[in-house]
Amino acid sequence: MFRRKFLTAAIVAAVACLGIPASGQAAPAFSVTISGDGTNTFLVNDEQTSGTYTDRDNGDLNDIRVSGGTGTRPLYNAINFDLTTKTNNPGTTTGEVFATTAHLINTDLVNTRRITFTITATEFTAPGQPGDVLNVQTILTNLSGLGIPPNIGSGAGQSQFVTTVSGTGQTPSSVSTSADGFTMNAAGQWFSDIKSFTRGSDYTMTLVLDVYVAAGGTVDFQATSLVAAPAPAGLVLAASAVPFFGLLRRRMRRTETPVA
Repeated sequence: MFRRKFLTAAIVAAVACLGIPASGQAAPAFSVTISGDGTNTFLVNDEQTSGTYTDRDNGDLNDIRVSGGTGTRPLYNAINFDLTTKTNNPGTTTGEVFATTAHLINTDLVNTRRITFTITATEFTAPGQPGDVLNVQTILTNLSGLGIPPNIGSGAGQSQFVTTVSGTGQTPSSVSTSADGFTMNAAGQWFSDIKSFTRGSDYTMTLVLDVYVAAGGTVDFQATSLVAAPAPAGLVLAASAVPFFGLLRRRMRRTETPVA
């Protein structure tokens, strides 16, 4: 129980740090790749204003919103989608957060359809220093439309939510949370396993959201990928997640509009 929830305190602290780089400072790379139909792949970079899909939050660094099935933006694999994601890269002394919310509608009334979002942020230099041991975890909240219990895991036809951290000089050079074995707390939040690594000079975080939407179905969720230092032994954290996710939802809703 303690290992599963050690990151929630760091999440609370990191929420205050979803800012942008200081004036004149170049932002690390931040992007969303849309794939999953076996044929078409689209890359959307932060601040991108042209292409099949664009960043609808143009002007907000470290903040991407991409939609399909609204206005001139086409459906993807028959899925009407709206995805908003945020990052605090290059990080803070308390943690790094991907704050991602998704609303997916399968317009195909006969077949299950698949969509995959790969969210990548580079050049994290915090928390900690090179040589420090850090932990990574994937957390889901407000999850609906994938069954009860949700059909998530590494099996065929299962939706997967996985965070990978990689970097030069990191040990191991790449580490990923497992798609299997998510556990739920009393507040209805789902926690992946926790993976540890030793930091190099900087690192990249990648969050993969590989989602199967049933025929005529709707899937909603919020996902957080978090890197943080291990919590001190004996710290009680169980109650801290609920206020964080409430604040996170309010932050997201400031820029969200319903999908047509």
